Amino acid sequence: MHSKRTSTNSSKKKTRKGESTNNGQHLDDNLHGKVLTLTVGSKTNRSSSSSYSNNKTSNTTNTEETFDQQQVTDTMQIDDNMLPTKSEVWNYATKLPNGKAKCKSCNREIACKDHSTTGLRRHLDRCMKTSKFLSNNSTIFKKSINIQMKKRLDELAYQTIIEDGRTFDDLRKPGISRLLQEIVPGYKAPTRRTVQRQLKRLHNNHEQILLTELKYIDALAVTTDLWSDKKVNSYMCLTGHYINSDSKLTSKVLSFTIFPERHTGEHISYTIKKQLKRLQVYEKTNVITCDGASNMKKSFNTLKPKRLQCLGHKLHLVVCNALCLWVKDQQLSESSTTGEENNESFHDVNTNNTNDSHNFDNAYSTVDDETSNDGPDIMDDEDSSTDKDSDVPDNSSETSDLINENWEEDVSEDILSITCVQQLLKFELNRDEWEILEHVNEVLESFSEATKLISGKKYSTIGLGLFSITSLKEKLEERSGKYEIDELKDLLLNQLINYFENDSDQYELLKRYAFYDPLGFGVLDRVDRTKIEREIKKLHSEYMASSTSPNSFVFGFATTAKSKPKSNLLQGFLSSLGKRRPGIIKEGTNLSLTDELSIYRSLAMQEFNDIIADSKEYDPFAFWNLHSQKLKFLSILARKHLIVPSTSVPSESTFSIASYLGRKERNRLTPENLCRLVFLKDKVTKKM
Repeated sequence: MHSKRTSTNSSKKKTRKGESTNNGQHLDDNLHGKVLTLTVGSKTNRSSSSSYSNNKTSNTTNTEETFDQQQVTDTMQIDDNMLPTKSEVWNYATKLPNGKAKCKSCNREIACKDHSTTGLRRHLDRCMKTSKFLSNNSTIFKKSINIQMKKRLDELAYQTIIEDGRTFDDLRKPGISRLLQEIVPGYKAPTRRTVQRQLKRLHNNHEQILLTELKYIDALAVTTDLWSDKKVNSYMCLTGHYINSDSKLTSKVLSFTIFPERHTGEHISYTIKKQLKRLQVYEKTNVITCDGASNMKKSFNTLKPKRLQCLGHKLHLVVCNALCLWVKDQQLSESSTTGEENNESFHDVNTNNTNDSHNFDNAYSTVDDETSNDGPDIMDDEDSSTDKDSDVPDNSSETSDLINENWEEDVSEDILSITCVQQLLKFELNRDEWEILEHVNEVLESFSEATKLISGKKYSTIGLGLFSITSLKEKLEERSGKYEIDELKDLLLNQLINYFENDSDQYELLKRYAFYDPLGFGVLDRVDRTKIEREIKKLHSEYMASSTSPNSFVFGFATTAKSKPKSNLLQGFLSSLGKRRPGIIKEGTNLSLTDELSIYRSLAMQEFNDIIADSKEYDPFAFWNLHSQKLKFLSILARKHLIVPSTSVPSESTFSIASYLGRKERNRLTPENLCRLVFLKDKVTKKM
């Protein structure tokens, strides 16, 4: 028994020793994915019982260890499947703590916002010259095109977005992308951010081109106005008009900027001066055309250029104040108790023709007798119904009966429809009221055509504006023989004189600038022409006194030696009358200023008569290009005066473009980008 226990203990010791010896060996084998083949078990069949017990214990231990290692391996595989796999881009880049990644190939840092690798993949695609980093969405753009062709297509894409007012990502939409791929395989339109960056570049480039072009001009005329979009963001527009190096009239948007300040005269003056000095044309600007708002008038107290009020705005005021279209019912009722105090507040309404307007109102029975005499009023008042309005039924029950007679028996009465019809019948016009509208339409037709003439797309000079005003005045002074029409003409004539002739400074400025336009020259009287000619002679004397070479001009025209033309008594008499024929003077001779003025009178009147007779198209710039070599000094003055527009339509049309570009579908468009788009659209459209 003692010997058996001893042998058993020794067997256990050997087993423990073999266990510890084989443990490390089998553990290494299991880590490499291999299980040790047990050959010891086959040998134990021929060994003793003690060695059989030893091998059996060792076999059992090895099997348990193998099971434990396999369980650990399976657990590790499950954990690896649960964790996200590492992107392959990090084999070529290093993640930095500042949210960026550094390329191992070129050491460039690429932004990886919110752990996104899109930008890094795009960079590695260009840097490593491989497409394996592109996402599945980019597989349709695998084909590549020539770099020069891509640049040209990108420029066309930018111009398309600017000219057509498209959104920045419009060319990246699925439908257009498929179309572009079908037309130009491999081309991918620029992204929204790329377009935004290129707008800044294009804006700077065209601004430099504009600066270069403005360096070589002699004079500049400007129109300006303020505008607010749907988001109540204010903008200021400056348009420039000048004669370019090819002697052609050019009109461009000089500046379209945000105006966040209050619309005071000081802020307006500061912004205008700042923008013109930035373009280096402040000293070259002679006249600025704008509206007649009080803040605009005040802004010119500190500005060098002269102010010209828009003729379109003035014509609008003439019609509104003559017909009292701006007077509301509440104002009419209040005016009956204010008496003469309203003459000061409503100074725009002329009061010199009170008795005539009162008789005119009585003739139509459209204004109550209690209405004050502050101004003429031909508008129909609801409280001024008279016995003449017999065509309108006053009894509401009779009106209901008339309506019910026309209804079928099976149709149920609609109370709401009856009420609507009754309300409409209150606005039914009688015969006298229709006659009033016909007379108003007949008289205002010429005002409508004049507004179209000076506010159309074709450039409107001051000469054309003065011609329109003078022609309207002559039309209003004519008598038609109809009392009602003549009264309407008197009302409009009084306001026309009030807004134009009574504003002496503006009216004299119109005459001075219209002198160089044959159409404006034809409507000036003898006194105005003589006065302006004296001013021209004074300017010529000052120039000759300050000029170092009195025998030649430095205005850019070729000159010849000065020679006094031959003349006789008849020619002198015709010259004094302004009827001297231009054929008497030979081409190429250097005329005196007196001869130039004499020839211009004859040429301008001949041009005026041809235009009125519709035998020649109106074009004052072509007239001066034709006679510039003969009328050298006057042609230089004409280049400075004809460029002044008579209306602020160029600025108003720019606001229409800005309103379309900033429509509600593009509510994310920033004010800065809107300013760039308006500026570039003007340049790109005219360039193409």
